[in-house]
Amino acid sequence: MTVLVTGLSHHTAAHPVLERFALTRSQTAALLGLLARSPSPAETVVLATCNRVEIYLESDRPDRAADEAARALAETTGAPAADVRPLLYTHRGPDAVAHLFRVVSGLDSMALGEPQIRGQVRAAYRLATDHGTAGPVLHDLFQHALRTGKRVETTTGVAHAAADLVGVALDAATDLLGPLPAHPTVVVGAGALGSLTVAALRRGESGTAGELPGTASAGPSEGAGSALSGTALGAAEDAKVSGATAVADGSGAAGTRGMPAGAAEAVTSGSAGGAGRTEPVTADVFVGRTDAAGIAGNAPLARPLGAAEGQGVSCAAAVTDGSAAAAVETGGVPAGSAQAAGPARGVRPAGADEAAGGARSAGSTRAAAATGGITVVNRGREAAERLAGRYGVRAAGLDELPALLGRAALVVAATGAGTPVITAELVAAARAGGPGHPLVLVDLSLPRNVDPAAARQPGVRLVDLAGLEARLKEASARVPVDEARRIVAEETAAFLAGRHLATVAPLIVAMRNNVLSIAEAEVDRLLGRTPALADHVRGEVARTARRIAEKIVHRPTVRVREMAAQPDGHAYVAVVHDLFGGPDQPAPPGPAAGAAGRETP
Repeated sequence: MTVLVTGLSHHTAAHPVLERFALTRSQTAALLGLLARSPSPAETVVLATCNRVEIYLESDRPDRAADEAARALAETTGAPAADVRPLLYTHRGPDAVAHLFRVVSGLDSMALGEPQIRGQVRAAYRLATDHGTAGPVLHDLFQHALRTGKRVETTTGVAHAAADLVGVALDAATDLLGPLPAHPTVVVGAGALGSLTVAALRRGESGTAGELPGTASAGPSEGAGSALSGTALGAAEDAKVSGATAVADGSGAAGTRGMPAGAAEAVTSGSAGGAGRTEPVTADVFVGRTDAAGIAGNAPLARPLGAAEGQGVSCAAAVTDGSAAAAVETGGVPAGSAQAAGPARGVRPAGADEAAGGARSAGSTRAAAATGGITVVNRGREAAERLAGRYGVRAAGLDELPALLGRAALVVAATGAGTPVITAELVAAARAGGPGHPLVLVDLSLPRNVDPAAARQPGVRLVDLAGLEARLKEASARVPVDEARRIVAEETAAFLAGRHLATVAPLIVAMRNNVLSIAEAEVDRLLGRTPALADHVRGEVARTARRIAEKIVHRPTVRVREMAAQPDGHAYVAVVHDLFGGPDQPAPPGPAAGAAGRETP
C-alpha cells in the first residue's frame, strides 16, 4: 500500500485556477463520498484551503487512485475531467509524507510559517474521520503530522515571525488615512478575521503593544493565531471563508497578469465540530491600475504606501459551521476558552458597554460612526453583539450597513459570504450627497466581500490582499525556517521508519513462531522416543531447545528491524523471509518506487 497526495496549490496554479477549484464544506464531503465509492483508494483525506486543494490517499494501486481522484475532483467542481489532471501534482511515499509535514508546519504556505494551517489540517482529518474515509494508515500519518506541526510551532520562532494579514492590511489603511483611531470604522463580519481586526483597532486606540486577543495561547489551544469563534456573515454549511480578492481602480476594468478577469483565491470550510482556519492569503491578481502596494481608486494617497516596516502577523481566518456557537479549532478547547486571555491591555473588560442595557440602539451606533469609534456589523446581530461586548465597541445588524457606509472612513470586510456584501450600488447610494470624506474599503475575504467597481466612486479606495503580497513576502523572507526544516526532515524519517517497521512486523512474528515451533516439534519427537527420561530432565531439554531457537532468531530479528528503515532494506528482509519465514507466510512487500525512486510507505 502506498500513501500519495495529488492536488494543486499557490505554488503551481494561478489564483483564478485555485478559485475554480474552491471547495465548500459540502463539496468536500461530496468529494470524500465519491472517492469512498471509487475502487482504488483505500483511505482518503481532502485538505481544502484558500491556497490549496489536496487529496491524500492510501492505495495499493497509486496510479489508478490518482486518476480516480482527478476525475472525482472534476465531477465535484464541474470542471472537464480532461482539464483537471494536467493541473495536479502528485507525490508518493516519502515525498507525500514530507510534503504533508511541510504543509502542516507552515513551510509550504503563502505566508511562510503561519500556524493556522495546522487547524485546517486537523479539520480536514476530522471531516474524513466523520465520513469514514480515513483509515489506520492516514490516521497515523495525520496524527504524526499534527504533532510535527505543534513541535515546529513550540520549539522554533517560525510562528511568531509569520506575516499577519490583519496587521498588514491595517498598515495599508493607515498609510491612506493616517492614524485609524481618529476615523469612524466599520468591521463587517464577526468571525475570526473580524475579531482580530477589532482587537487590533482597539489596541491602536489604547496605544499598547500587548498581544492581540486570538493570538495568545489559551491552555492547550492551537497556539499563536488560534481562530476565535463566531458566525461569519451569511454563514451556512456551504459558506466559503476569507481569502484573497482582486483590486480595482476607477475604470473598473478587471484582469490579471495574463489571467481572465474576476480572479480570486480558493476557499475552504471547517469541520462541523470546529472552526477550521484558512491559510494566510495573498493573490497575484491585479485589476486595472493599481499602485505598487495594490491600492486602487480615485482618491489621492494621504502619503505613499511603503513597504512593510517589520510587521509580522498571522492570518487567522476561521470557518464557522453556520452556528453562533461554532467551536474553535483548538485541540479540544471549548470555544469560549480559546478566545485568548481577554482584550488587549487598556481595553475595557468584555461587556463593559453592553452589560447595563444590552445592544446599543441603531441611533447610537450611527452617532458613533459619525464621531469616530468602531462598529461591528453582522447578519446575525447576536454574534456582532458578542464581539462588540468583548472589546467595548458597538454592534449593528446588516440592515444598518447602508447608513454606516455614509459616515465611515474605514470599512473592513471579513465575512464568509459567497457574494459581495458591499456592492458598487450600495457605496454609490451611501455617497449620493457628494464625495465627502475619503472612504477606504479593506477586503479580507474570498470570495470577495467588496465589489471592485465600488472603487469607481470619487474618494473611495479599495485595499485587498492582492496588493499586500509584497509585504507578506518581505515578512516571509525574515522567517527563520532552518530549524523548522530540520524538524520536518527528522519527523519524516521517524514516521517512515515506523511505517517500514510496521510492514515487517508480521514477518518478525512469523519468523519467531516458525523457528520456535520447529524446536518444539523436535523436542516432542525426542521425548516421544525416550519415555524413561525423568520429568525434570524432559523440562530442561524443552527449555534448552527454546533458548537455542531464540538465540538463532534474535540476530535476524534485530537486523530486520534495522534494515526495514533503509532504502534498500527490502532485499535483506526478503532473504530473511526465505530463510526463516513459515511456509504459509506471504512474502514481504517489495519496494514501491516513489517520485524519487525511494521505497514508499
